[in-house]
Amino acid sequence: MSRIGILGSCVTAQAFRHRERPEQWRLEKPALYVARTSLVSLMSPPLRPEPALLDLATARHERVWMEKDFTRSFWDDLAKARLDLLILDFIDERFDLLIAATPAGPGYKLCTTEFEQAATDLDALGYRLLPRFTPVAAKLWRHSAKLFVDRMRRDHPTVAMALHVSPLLNVFEDGSPPAPTDWWIQNADYVTTVSKMLESYEQTLLSLDSGAVALSVEPAYRYPPWAHLGRSTLSLR
Repeated sequence: MSRIGILGSCVTAQAFRHRERPEQWRLEKPALYVARTSLVSLMSPPLRPEPALLDLATARHERVWMEKDFTRSFWDDLAKARLDLLILDFIDERFDLLIAATPAGPGYKLCTTEFEQAATDLDALGYRLLPRFTPVAAKLWRHSAKLFVDRMRRDHPTVAMALHVSPLLNVFEDGSPPAPTDWWIQNADYVTTVSKMLESYEQTLLSLDSGAVALSVEPAYRYPPWAHLGRSTLSLR
């Protein structure tokens, strides 16, 4: 049986059995699952996990993702997992980035919800913010995507890659739209911006001649990513 890993988010993980998801239609538990990181993080020097920042996590798995994003342990975990296929999605790329100086150059980390809601003085810890939806961040991501593909080819040539194309939707399972008071509607401009970013990032990766196969969910099973309704049936597009 093929060993499959995920570098992405719950949007992809919904198709697999893990944690509380035992349904028989799901794929077997992934051999590797890494979330809440960015290709920008992974292709920059590692950072020392700051206890003051790790303590912002309210759940154990959030703290684990946060620490992995600091240390770039993905690469060691990938080598140990002996994968046949790595599935990527870019939903978690919606967060801004934090920058810190290192002897090897700037290191980056996702500025996830825990940081956004905290009163912690990030400047005092040596971090500054790089907003996601800026030309600078977009250029940095494209450069990092190229470095990521090059490293995968060099160090993990036997691992096939697939990109889960994950469009953001604005309808429920029955085809009805969210209520006017729903977050999805009240933040329509933000959702539109994220959607455009996802499309750009997906096109960038597929244009790099990485050999990555595009995967998509059958239209009948597409639901808003926050609703987790129905089956996440991945198929070749």
